[in-house]
Amino acid sequence: MTPNKVSSPMKVTDPATALLLKCRDNDWDEVLRILQKHPSLALASIGMDNAVKTTALHQTIVSKGDVAKRTQVITTILQQTPAAARSRNGYGSLPLHVIAQRNTKLTAVIKEELMTLLVHANPDALLETGGPGGRTPLHVCFTDYLSPELTQLMIEKGKGACFMTDKKGYLPAHIACSRHCSPLKLQMLLDVNPGALQQTTKAGYTLLSLATSTATATHPNYRLIEYLQNVLQQAGIVETPVVAPVVPASPPILSLELRKRRAKSSSPARKRQRRAPEDPASLLLHFSRTAVDLPEPDVVISMDV
Repeated sequence: MTPNKVSSPMKVTDPATALLLKCRDNDWDEVLRILQKHPSLALASIGMDNAVKTTALHQTIVSKGDVAKRTQVITTILQQTPAAARSRNGYGSLPLHVIAQRNTKLTAVIKEELMTLLVHANPDALLETGGPGGRTPLHVCFTDYLSPELTQLMIEKGKGACFMTDKKGYLPAHIACSRHCSPLKLQMLLDVNPGALQQTTKAGYTLLSLATSTATATHPNYRLIEYLQNVLQQAGIVETPVVAPVVPASPPILSLELRKRRAKSSSPARKRQRRAPEDPASLLLHFSRTAVDLPEPDVVISMDV
């Protein structure tokens, strides 16, 4: 009987791919050594298994390995090859887009230090859209909790972003109000773009309707809503409150016997017999909706004359 041959590990000859594999292995000492020896590799666009392109800088930001060593790699790239801050990944995102989002495995302090370095390395990134949602880094940063100091820096260096909308028609101010931002940071945005107070998204949401509809028990948005109401009042704008969706009443408690009869009548075999074909249009509507879609608001804005 012929023994099975043991295949030898594939030898990677492409330096950029070898660098990506070292990033994935969290071998940050080796990543740093390679980049110090070959700084231009930081500009290489590397294909991943899913055919989406990335760079060493993007990969280091999103990895989950040693924070201190990853920080050293990122700062080294920006010092040696600052042009890497202008490279996009396969989703069209710049490194600043990527690091501005939530859930990057970095401490809050280190994240803000690295974001500041990226802003200075490529200030033009603040006016660039990226990712599936077509958002600027200013949009993205409001999905996380940044300090007022970094928020102010991003606004000052990228004021035009305060007027830019994403694919759903959201300004950064809309994102901010939907993510429980502080009145202080919203005021920074309104100081640059006062018109945001009345501007609506493609679905018809205003800043106040978003702050109201996204309020939760843990984030009631009291201060934010009160602030918006005061600003609207001072501007002489009357905005009707959003009508909350009606919550259906709880179903009645059924007896055990009735539950058994209903379970029997709704068996898969019976369902297959009497179920009518689904309307293709209904299927399309069902699969095109997402769990985060908000209902269309009933918002009316008028100006007191």
